[in-house]
Amino acid sequence: MEQITIRFAQVSAVIAAIDAYTGRPAMANGLQVELMDQPWTRPVRKPDGTFVFVNMSRQRHAVGYMVRLRSPFYLEKTLPLDLSTLDSKHPVMAAALKPNTMYPFPPHAALVRCALQDAEGRPLDGIPVELEVLPPAVPSAILGKDAAAGSDRLHLTSRAGPLAPGDEFRLLGRGEDVPGEVCRIAEILPQGQAGLCSPLVRSYPRHTQLLPLVRSHSDRRGEAVLWIRTLRSRQVTVRFRAHCPEGVRREIVQEFLLKEREVRGLGSIRLV
Repeated sequence: MEQITIRFAQVSAVIAAIDAYTGRPAMANGLQVELMDQPWTRPVRKPDGTFVFVNMSRQRHAVGYMVRLRSPFYLEKTLPLDLSTLDSKHPVMAAALKPNTMYPFPPHAALVRCALQDAEGRPLDGIPVELEVLPPAVPSAILGKDAAAGSDRLHLTSRAGPLAPGDEFRLLGRGEDVPGEVCRIAEILPQGQAGLCSPLVRSYPRHTQLLPLVRSHSDRRGEAVLWIRTLRSRQVTVRFRAHCPEGVRREIVQEFLLKEREVRGLGSIRLV
């Protein structure tokens, strides 16, 4: 009689790639997910857009794994994967992917584009850039309950579109002129709650506003694109910032009005 061998696959980790512009699953076209030190270990792509790794060793607590995500439309992303930190019954890790300059933004998108160069006009790769919506502005969300210092959860209401892991916001207390700290969402929880990557440093009262802040970086061509996911008014005041590399003293900061459906081109910016 022919011997039959049955192998059972145990789910080790599920990588949920999130589109940082839409807040929804990332585009599947050309998206690759791999373990950097074990490229022969291929994940299973599920219909919901997640990537499932099976039968991975849970003994690598000290070293862990490194996951790399690549796509024609997103900036390459690498992140550590430690199986010991995942819920064994629901081992999901979200990975927010930032659009690159080839991303097919919709016609209504409000964008800021630029090209970063050194003193000789050569493109600069990996320069951090950010775009922050300044008050007064219609917030992306509002605190539905008080949030105490040390809390790692927010109760949100009046959301302007979807929220997703990786989203960042500046907290602005009601009646305050100076914005508070920046918080980053780690997970979306039931009943209007959002888990944070780090606990709050200070307390915030109910009705505190969350104003969007988007961070990205330049690509190999020195080009970068930033976006506002949901613009709830016809125009907002934004602050663009490029974090200069070591040895460069000049800070690159610009404030301007950004209108809905506008693509603001800042041209070539030399960091000298």
